[in-house]
Amino acid sequence: MASLLVALRCLDLADSSIYKGKFTLDEYRIENRLSMDRAVFASLSILLKNSEGANDTLFKLLNKCRSPIGTRRLRVWIAQPLTDAKEISKRHDCVEAFTGSMYKLLQAECLRKVPDLDSLAFKYKSFTLGNTKGKSKPTFEDMVRLYDCIVAVNRTVKYVLMPYDQKHAKTIKETFTDPLLSIGSKFETYLRLVEKAIDLSQAESHLYVMNRNFDLQLEKLASDLDEIQLKIDQHRDQMQQELFNGVPGKIKIVKDNNMTFLFKSGKKDYQLIHDNKPNTFMEKVRLNKNEFIFTTPQLRCYCTKFASKLAEYELAQSSLVDKTLKVASTYWVLVEQYANVLATLDIMAAFAEVATIYNYVRPRINHENDAIHLCAARHPLVESCIRNGTVVPNDLVMNMETSRVHITTGPNMGGKSTYIRQVCC
Repeated sequence: MASLLVALRCLDLADSSIYKGKFTLDEYRIENRLSMDRAVFASLSILLKNSEGANDTLFKLLNKCRSPIGTRRLRVWIAQPLTDAKEISKRHDCVEAFTGSMYKLLQAECLRKVPDLDSLAFKYKSFTLGNTKGKSKPTFEDMVRLYDCIVAVNRTVKYVLMPYDQKHAKTIKETFTDPLLSIGSKFETYLRLVEKAIDLSQAESHLYVMNRNFDLQLEKLASDLDEIQLKIDQHRDQMQQELFNGVPGKIKIVKDNNMTFLFKSGKKDYQLIHDNKPNTFMEKVRLNKNEFIFTTPQLRCYCTKFASKLAEYELAQSSLVDKTLKVASTYWVLVEQYANVLATLDIMAAFAEVATIYNYVRPRINHENDAIHLCAARHPLVESCIRNGTVVPNDLVMNMETSRVHITTGPNMGGKSTYIRQVCC
């Protein structure tokens, strides 16, 4: 405890108001995790960096995670595997519960919408500490991504996790449902903040701006932007009438970082457009594999006006943006808690997917830690790399009384190393 107090004083954590009530003191048992070095990672192909195949390490084989935080946490889990039989059994309960079709629902409806919450928590925390410059400053896009994540998770908890009443319902409830419900309820004010401050309809088009109803000046500028957008749509309809006799869907409006807006048509229509020149001059921008991108002087004019009005809009909202970000950044502790639960959920769903693909069975944990019994075991990496044929399964029986040490012998290239690695994996 004395060492902890010295660290707190050195980092000035006790004197900073932003940390007040933000920490908890928990026990971390080092003996519950196995410590391994780089030599073990390489010899067992656990985290070995090798470009020979997609599944040439255990990490790559198991990494079916849909989020950056899941992938990051999985690497830590594999590098520091659990030795606590009770905690291992809880993980097995979760994997068994998700095996089948449930992991697909979790991945499709929830996990694919989880952003890098570790990075977001760091941005929010840094902004709270007064770091308002550089890449560490949060943006409206970050706020919307977290908003979408919360909405997706709340929906998944309500329609997937809460109705689950099968064999391991208690473990799922304690590990995921209850924590996500608790954190989600604390995010209610954050959701209201985003809905009030940010124009979510524009966010669907990846344009992250302040809600026009938040300020009268913003409302006027937003109306001007809508008017220009309407003129662009009308110009597109005019081009469509001249080129394709008004057939809808032939010309689409696409956004461009340099030119704001461009027209897009199918590559198969390029020759038709070239042969039937419209009344308005047309400028080819690029011809891709499947599409023809072009613009016109009139569209360029509209884009210039749109960019100018958008710059005015962003200038008018700048002060309001900082105030909004300051409030949003106070949720950094909740984001960290959210990341911990969702990363675990992502890994459990990934394990369930791998178990389903390769038909893995749940092991029974010996709580006395005095025996190892493998029946028809297969090396996961060897099995994943074999395209034709099957892996020859192997058995192993070891216990503290009669077979504590095994000596493996045989001819060269007979599979001794694979057999030994199989036991370790």
